Amino acid sequence: MPKGSYGNLIMQPFQKEAMKYNNTVFLDRNFIAYNDQYDNYILRELINNCVVHQNYKLHGIINVMEFKDKLIITNEGNFIPETVENVLKDVFSSPYYRNQFLANAMVNLNMIDTVGSGIRRIYNIQKEKYFHMPDYDLSKENRVKVTLYGKIIDENYSRLLFEKTNLDIDKIMLLDRVQKKYSITKEQSNYLKKDNLIEGKYPNIYISSNIAKITNKELDYIESKGLDNTYYKDYIYEYIKKFGSATRQQINDLIMPKLPSKLSAKQLDNKVRYLLRKLKEENKIINVGSDKLPKWIINEVQ
Repeated sequence: MPKGSYGNLIMQPFQKEAMKYNNTVFLDRNFIAYNDQYDNYILRELINNCVVHQNYKLHGIINVMEFKDKLIITNEGNFIPETVENVLKDVFSSPYYRNQFLANAMVNLNMIDTVGSGIRRIYNIQKEKYFHMPDYDLSKENRVKVTLYGKIIDENYSRLLFEKTNLDIDKIMLLDRVQKKYSITKEQSNYLKKDNLIEGKYPNIYISSNIAKITNKELDYIESKGLDNTYYKDYIYEYIKKFGSATRQQINDLIMPKLPSKLSAKQLDNKVRYLLRKLKEENKIINVGSDKLPKWIINEVQ
């Protein structure tokens, strides 16, 4: 048991030295350690900030809600710097501390490094790892709500990447988000595309063929990328040849289910329109209906 009896045992996961050397974990009911989903420093700093800056006169509580991919941490009291932008300025210094005695005590108990704000460092850590930035919601008076996004990672997927590549953990985390169809920023997308780890046009991106092969995700890759246009055009042509004609709705029903699932309804419509236009330009099919109600048949004069 750590020095300080039960109180320190409860706070052990948030003590600086224990977290510095990864000597503390959270256990489930079977005493199995949970995966480290959040950066230790960031988690400690956010929660300790709540303790230090809570307005205890409001008789509220510090609330931590855990979701699959994020934590939402709330505490009572106005945000002293007024805006996050102010905190991120290099010249910023907090004008005062709401609970100065408590802040000093937490430094002496080795729970925090200094009484200064760690928000700037939190943002820098997330930025360096290309993780999502924390979201500060200051819309409600006398309440600060912070959303911290975790490392959404598939262990089997990451294990294959670790074993068969020399990729850094930050890239593996981002690739995991892409293959799970979670959103990433344009900057993060460019970061991965620079090393040919993803393909597609942002935001419709997907893991590259070489990553798909390494992680046994070839079918997912084909589903995301789609097949060559020749395949779709031949499919349309053979359908019309077999059944004599086809309406636009019939072609939609034929082709759209085979197109990448990530495409929006408008993108699907544009894709089918493009395929029909190319077939017409190649003199393979002609429209004997109207523009509003087309009816496509094989062009016998080829």
